[in-house]
Amino acid sequence: MRLPKVDSATYRGIVTAIQAFLGFMVAAVAIPEFRQLVQDFYPAALPLLVSGAGVASFILNVFRSNVKNY
Repeated sequence: MRLPKVDSATYRGIVTAIQAFLGFMVAAVAIPEFRQLVQDFYPAALPLLVSGAGVASFILNVFRSNVKNY
């Protein structure tokens, strides 16, 4: 399996997804009401909340002409 290069759109999308996940976890730990709100009203949207930033970063970087993909 070939890993993506550091300056690729894939790598940037993965890093952004990890950063969003860690930010979400910090918010969930720091604000218990936020965690309860997500669990009560939006449990199906949880993967979308966490992965949305990574997908958006990947899409934006794919359309940039100076960023290679993989």
